[in-house]
Amino acid sequence: MNSFSLKYLFVAMVALLCSVAASAHNFEVDGIFYNVTDETNLTVEVTYKGNYSFSYSNEYSGDVVIPSSVSYNGKNYSVTSIGYDAFDDCTSLKDLRIEDGKTTLSIYDFYDCQIETLYLGRNIKYETGYSPFNGNTKLKSVTIGNSVTSIGDYAFQNCSSLTSITIPNSVTSIGEWAFSYCSSLKSVTIPNSVTSIGEGAFDDCTSLKDLRIEDGKTTLSIYEFYDCQIETLYLGRNINYKSGSLYGYSPFNGNTKLKSVTIGNSVTSIGDYAFGWCDGLTSVTIGNSVTSIGNRAFDGCSSLTSVYINDLVAWCNMELGSWSNPLNYAREFYLNGELLRDIVIPKEITEIKNEVFVGYDNLRSVVIHDNVTSIGNYAFQNCSGLTSITIPNSVTSIGQSAFYGCSSLKTVINLSNLNVFKGSSSNGFVGYYAAIVINASNASNVSIEIEGDFVFGKINGDNTLCGYIGNATQLSLPANYNGENYVIGEEAFYGCSGLTSITIPNSVTSIGYYAFMGCSGLTSITIPNSVISIGDYAFEGCSGLTSVTIGNSVTSIGNRAFYGCSGLTSVTIPNSVTSIGDYAFYGCSGLTSVTIGNSVTSIGNRAFYSCGSLTSVTIGNSVTSIGEGAFMGCSALTSVYLFNETPINVSRYAFSNYRATLYVPQGSLDAYKAADYWNKFTNIVEFDPTDIEDVTEDVPTFEVTAGAIQFTAAEGKEVAVYTASGALVKIIDSYDGEEITLDKGVYIIRVGDKAVKIKL
Repeated sequence: MNSFSLKYLFVAMVALLCSVAASAHNFEVDGIFYNVTDETNLTVEVTYKGNYSFSYSNEYSGDVVIPSSVSYNGKNYSVTSIGYDAFDDCTSLKDLRIEDGKTTLSIYDFYDCQIETLYLGRNIKYETGYSPFNGNTKLKSVTIGNSVTSIGDYAFQNCSSLTSITIPNSVTSIGEWAFSYCSSLKSVTIPNSVTSIGEGAFDDCTSLKDLRIEDGKTTLSIYEFYDCQIETLYLGRNINYKSGSLYGYSPFNGNTKLKSVTIGNSVTSIGDYAFGWCDGLTSVTIGNSVTSIGNRAFDGCSSLTSVYINDLVAWCNMELGSWSNPLNYAREFYLNGELLRDIVIPKEITEIKNEVFVGYDNLRSVVIHDNVTSIGNYAFQNCSGLTSITIPNSVTSIGQSAFYGCSSLKTVINLSNLNVFKGSSSNGFVGYYAAIVINASNASNVSIEIEGDFVFGKINGDNTLCGYIGNATQLSLPANYNGENYVIGEEAFYGCSGLTSITIPNSVTSIGYYAFMGCSGLTSITIPNSVISIGDYAFEGCSGLTSVTIGNSVTSIGNRAFYGCSGLTSVTIPNSVTSIGDYAFYGCSGLTSVTIGNSVTSIGNRAFYSCGSLTSVTIGNSVTSIGEGAFMGCSALTSVYLFNETPINVSRYAFSNYRATLYVPQGSLDAYKAADYWNKFTNIVEFDPTDIEDVTEDVPTFEVTAGAIQFTAAEGKEVAVYTASGALVKIIDSYDGEEITLDKGVYIIRVGDKAVKIKL
C-alpha cells in the first residue's frame, strides 16, 4: 500500500473514532441520555452526558430525575439500568431522583458526585457489592420510595452529612451497616413492615437522638445501635436479641444518653437487661400489653424518676424478674397521667405479685380487694410514704420483705383477722422481713401472735426479723404457740440496737446463731426453761446487757455467745448445761461472779478471757477440762471454788492470776498442789461443804423461819444455795432482801465469797 493510501486510512480511522464519541447515546429525552439495551423488550439504560473518549466531560448537574420509563419515536422504553460511569464525576449534581422501577448500579455510577438530596423509588442492586452512595460526605437527605422492599448492606455507610432518612412501609429489611457512621443522622423512624435490621445498621450514628421503631417484629443484636446517643426511644414491638449478641444484651443496654422510653401497646415483654445501666433514663411509659419485664431490665437506672402506665390490672398481673422493676428507682408513678398516691387494688386481681410497688415512696394508702389471696415478696418494700393499708381476710400469705422499709406505716386494717401464720415456716406463708405482720414501724411496744410451726430469723439466706420490729424498743414474742418447732433463728434480731427488752415465751426451743448480736440497747433477758441451746454469737456485742437468766433446760452455750457483753455483772450456769463454748463470755468486763453448775463437763478456750472485774468463780463437780486462756486476764479474781476431788485437766494458760485463793474439796489439797498448773496457785485451801464454818463478823446475818431463810445486809450480792453434796439448788444474782424458800434438809449457803451451812 502506498503512502497516499495509508494517509487516507488514518484519516478514516480518526473520523470513525470521532463519530463513536459523538454518538455515545441512542437518544436524549428531557436532558437525560439513553442507550437501548434490548430493542425487542424495549429496555434502555441511562448513559453519560457529554463527550467520552480517552478523556471526557460529564455534564449532568443541578437536579436530575431518572424516570421509570421514557417515550421516544413512538415507543415506550423501560429504564432498567444506569450505565457504567453514567454520572461519574458529576460534581455539580445536587438533587437526584430515581423513580420506581428496577435498576442495577455499580459503585462507579455516581463516583465523585456531590449529591445532597436523594430519592430512591426502586430496589437497587450493586454490581460490585457496594452501594454507589456509600461514603458520600455531601449527602444530607434520603427518601426511600414505596416500591423499595429492602435497603442493602452498607447502602449509606459513612454518609457523614446525612441528617434525615425516610423509610416507607414497603421496606422489610435494612442491611448490615446500612447507615453506620452516619454521624449527622438525628432522627430515624423504622416502620412496622421492617422485620429485620442487619448487624451494625446504625452503628456509630453518634448524633442519633430520636429513634422510633413502630409495631412489628424485629430481631436485633447489641451492635445495631452501638455508640448511638439515643435520648428518646419508642418501641412498638417485641425485640428479640440475636443469639450472637454479647451476653444476650439489648442494643440499648448501658446507653447513658437515653432519657425517655415509650413501650407501645403491641409489646408483650421487656427482655432481660433491656435498659440496664441506662443511668440517664428519667421516664418510662409501659404499654397495656406488657405481661413481663425480664431480669435486671432497669437495673442501674439511677436517674429514673417517672413511670407511666394506663392499666393497674395489667401492672399488678405483670411478671417481674429480679431487679427489673423500674419502681426500684422511680419516685413518681402515674396511672392514666395522674400521679398515683392512693391505690385501690381492683377485684380482677387475685394476687399482688413480687416487687410490684417496690420503692414507690409517694404511695400513701393501699386498699386491697377481698379477691386477693397473697402479697408477694418485696411487694411494697421501701414505700416510705405508705401510712395505711387495708388487708382483707382473703389474704393467706405475705411474702418476704413485703413491707420492709415502710417507715411511715401506722394503720393496718384487718390485721388481727389475718390467718397468715398457719403452716410450717418452710412453706413460706410469712416471708422474713415482712414488717407489716406486726405493724411495728412506728410502735414502741410490739407483740406478735402466731399459729403453727414458725421460725423467727434468717434461714437459707433470707433477711432478718429485725425488719419486723421497726423502731420498737420492747418486744413480746407470742406465748400462744402450738407448733412443734418454735425457734429464734439465725440473725433473728441481729443489729436491732434500739431494742431494750424482749420477752421470750416458754415454748421457744432454741436461740440461733447471731440471734441478738449487736442489740446494744438490750438490758436484760430471761431465757425460759424450754430453750435447750444458745447458739454461737447469740448475744455478742450486747454491751448494755446487765442481767441474764439462763433456764434450767439449756444444755449448751455456743462459742462467743455473750462475747463483749461488758455490762453483764453476774451469771449462773444451771446444772443442765454441759458445755460452755470458746470465747463464750470473753471481754465481759463488768462480770463480778460466775457460778458453773454441776453438769458442765468442759469450759471452752478463753471462755471468760479478760473479765477484769471477776472476783469469784464457782466450778461444778462435773467439769473435766478447762480450755486455753479460759480465765486469763481476770486480774481481780480473789477466789476459785472447785468441787471436783480429782484435779481437773487444765491447760497451761487457763488462769493468769494465781494470787487468788483456790478452794478445793477436803482431802484433795495434796493432789492439787502436785497437779500441773494448779500448783501455780500460791494459796490453795481445803473446804468441806458439809462442815459448818464459823461465821465471821463480815458474813451477812440471816434469819431462819419455817422452810425459809432471809439475809440482812446482803443487798446487791450474789447468793447461791447448794445441797450438802455440792449440787447447785438456786442462785440469786443480786439479792434484794427476799426470803429463800427451801425444803427440809442441809444446805450450803454462799454469800459473796463466804459460805455457811444451814439446816432446815
